[in-house]
Amino acid sequence: MSSQSPAGPLARALNHTTTSYKFLFLKGLLDAAGITSAVEKRDSIPLKEIYVRSIVTAWYPVVTFHLSLGSQDRIEQFIGTIKESPGIDTIEIPSPDRLISEFSGQSSNEEQNRIFKQLDQYVRFRFLTPWIEDELRGLPDSKKNAAIERIAAADAKSKPQKQRLPYHFMEMDGEIHIALQKQFSEYLRSNSTLVYDWWRWNFARYVQDRNPLCPGIINKIEKPEKRELTLQRIVWNHRINVGDDIRCIYSGAKLDRSFDLDHFIPWSYLLHDKLWNIHPCLPNANRSKSDRLPSLSLYLDRFLILQLEALKSTPLLTDTWSKRQSWKSKYEFQYDISPQLNLLRISRENSKRAQRLLEENIVRLWESAEQQGYATDWIYLPA
Repeated sequence: MSSQSPAGPLARALNHTTTSYKFLFLKGLLDAAGITSAVEKRDSIPLKEIYVRSIVTAWYPVVTFHLSLGSQDRIEQFIGTIKESPGIDTIEIPSPDRLISEFSGQSSNEEQNRIFKQLDQYVRFRFLTPWIEDELRGLPDSKKNAAIERIAAADAKSKPQKQRLPYHFMEMDGEIHIALQKQFSEYLRSNSTLVYDWWRWNFARYVQDRNPLCPGIINKIEKPEKRELTLQRIVWNHRINVGDDIRCIYSGAKLDRSFDLDHFIPWSYLLHDKLWNIHPCLPNANRSKSDRLPSLSLYLDRFLILQLEALKSTPLLTDTWSKRQSWKSKYEFQYDISPQLNLLRISRENSKRAQRLLEENIVRLWESAEQQGYATDWIYLPA
C-alpha cells in the first residue's frame, strides 16, 4: 500500500451504494478497532463483532427516528428480529457488548445465523473493490466474491510494504476475523477525525436521499450528547408562577412546579428544543405520549392558546440568566421558526399572524412526521 495513499480507494468504497451495508460495515470496523470508539485498540477483529456493531450503529436512526435505509436494505428487518430477543431493551439502544453477549453461545439460533449470513453475503468482499478494480473488471458478479477472497489471501502472504488491500481475512478460534493491514491501520489512526467526519457526512447523505421529507438528518444518525433544557424550564417556571391559571393541555389539570416539558411535535423528529414547540404538562401525560403525535382535533387549539398567551410577556429570568448579556438573544432565538420568521417579534406586531404561522408550522410538521411513520392521534387517558 505504500505505492498509493489509502485515501483514494477508501473514498470510492462508499460510492454507488444501494444499501447501507458498506457504511455500517466501515463504522463497525472503525469502532471495533478502537479508531472511532473508546475500546482497546486492535487490528484483528471478529467479523461477527463488526456486524453486531453495524447493527448498533443503525439502531438509533431506525428505531428512534423511524428512518428508512432504503427499499433494498434489510437492516430494519434485522433490528426488528433482534428486538424480539429475550432480554433486549426495546427503548434504549443496546450496547455492542450487550448484543455480543446475547449472540454468543447461540450458534444454533437459525434466525440470528440468517441475519449474519445475509450481512456477510457481499459487504466484506465488495468493500475491497476499489483496491483491485483491474482484476475484477469483466468478471461476472457471481464470481467476484471468490475472486476477491483469492486475491486477499495472496495479498496477505506478500511482504507488508507490498500489500495492496486495507484488510485481509483470517480464521482464529473457529471464527473469521478481519485483519487490518498495518499501513492502513496507521493511516486510519493518524486521520481518525477526518475519517469519522467523512463517514458521517456520506452516511447522512445516503440516509437523506431515502428520507427527503425528514429534517435534520445529520443529527439523527448518531445519539447526541445530553440535552440542556435549563432556559426552557426557567421560562415555564416563571410563567406558571405569575400566570393565573396555567393548565396541562392534555389533562386540563392546573400545573405547579412539578411539571414536565413536552415537545408537541416529538423531539425525535425535530431534534431541537425551541420554546415554540415546548409546553408544560403533567409528568404522567408526558410519559404516556412519549414520541407519539397528539390528536390535533383535541389539543392543537389548547396548545396555540397557551403559546400565544405566553408570548405576550417576556419572562423575568433568574439572576443567573439576567446577568448574561446574551440572555435576550438566546430567549428570542427560541422562537425562530425560520431564518426570516421569529414568532416573538411577529406577535408583538400582529398576534393573529403569529398564531396562524405557528399553527401552519405545527400542522405541516405533524403531517411530515406522520409520513415518516410516527404514531398519530395520541389521546391522554388518565390511569
